[in-house]
Amino acid sequence: MNLFIESKCKAGLGAAGFSLRQASLAGGYAKGEHGMTAHDWNIIAGVYFRENVEGTKVKIIIEGSKDIGFSGDVTSDGWSGKILVAMRNYLNATNTSILRVEKEDLK
Repeated sequence: MNLFIESKCKAGLGAAGFSLRQASLAGGYAKGEHGMTAHDWNIIAGVYFRENVEGTKVKIIIEGSKDIGFSGDVTSDGWSGKILVAMRNYLNATNTSILRVEKEDLK
């Protein structure tokens, strides 16, 4: 596993407002926790990564509160998108970046 991949996952979590709780290069994951927002609380995110011959696959799993309040079940603030955008920005900003990742590349 590449240490750069792990740091990219950590940077993505941090930029989306998550506090890092666990990370393992060997295990291929970084996990974080987000504080309370206007609509949800107890938000846990896991960023899982695995290298293969094509590149690196990343999977993000977000779990939040399941309570339905006066505004309904609105436990998503686009967390996975925020984490992925922050990971892309981190990749583009680093000196070790060979390829700049743009929105068009992700389609």
